[in-house]
Amino acid sequence: MKSKIQIILLLLCINISFSQVVLEALEGGVINTCFSPTTIISKTPCNAIAGATINDDLTTPMGIEYNWTGATGFVDGGTVRALVDINGQCWFRRNAINVPSNYPAPSTTIAPGGDQGWSGFYNFTYTAGHGRLYQWKAAMNLVLFADNWGGVDFSTIERSRGICPVGWHVPSDCEWQYMEEYLQVPSQYLDQDMFWNTRTFPSTTNTGSGSFISAGLPTAPNNNQTGFSALLTGHKDINFDNSFSGITRYASFWTSSAKNLVLGHHMSTFYRRQLFWFYVGIERAGANPGAAFSVRCLKD
Repeated sequence: MKSKIQIILLLLCINISFSQVVLEALEGGVINTCFSPTTIISKTPCNAIAGATINDDLTTPMGIEYNWTGATGFVDGGTVRALVDINGQCWFRRNAINVPSNYPAPSTTIAPGGDQGWSGFYNFTYTAGHGRLYQWKAAMNLVLFADNWGGVDFSTIERSRGICPVGWHVPSDCEWQYMEEYLQVPSQYLDQDMFWNTRTFPSTTNTGSGSFISAGLPTAPNNNQTGFSALLTGHKDINFDNSFSGITRYASFWTSSAKNLVLGHHMSTFYRRQLFWFYVGIERAGANPGAAFSVRCLKD
């Protein structure tokens, strides 16, 4: 009788555990693969990086800042506090600024037709700390033949180096989600396109984008708890007149993950993140590759 009871209890435990896994995977009714055992999430701390020395800012308790000798030419703003460790992941603390090696001659005009591999500055004018804006192919430093993907395997492109230094990469959508999970973004939103006021960070007193933004408008104080130190750099719009928008109002960052792929590259969309001075939270949605956003690199 005792052995039968033990077997029943064992089966019950297995059934409960299985149910918990299913419920966790079906957040919001959409299967979330970001936290499956096969998902690759880089978790290298900054103290493991050659040339990194701690220089922590105690006003950013959710992040640990590091000086980094390798920042020159890649991180806009130099070597001082160039990196930030957030939950054991090492991120650029400021935006990337280097020119892609496959697109070495950015132009002050952008030809119509979407993603030309352009990179450059907002309104073609450098602003300290803002880094470059990159169309998606430029961010990924990726040259594709013709105007389609031609059967490219995106599992080999996601998390690739792109314009980052050796040993670093353009973070995936899931790697952003890993950071957001640590920052207590409600988990039921992690697998969907949720907008600015649905992702709330721990500081609900902020009228800006929670723990990330460090510099907003005077009416939107921001505490930058993580040390991620996003600046409101704006972006280049996807249109035919080379216009820019959003400076002092929001910051946009590319991921290396595709959302929708169609035969024509310019009709595909890729995940990005956007932070606003006027809402607490972060937007996750697809964007046309012809738009130009900022890039933050993540250590492999």
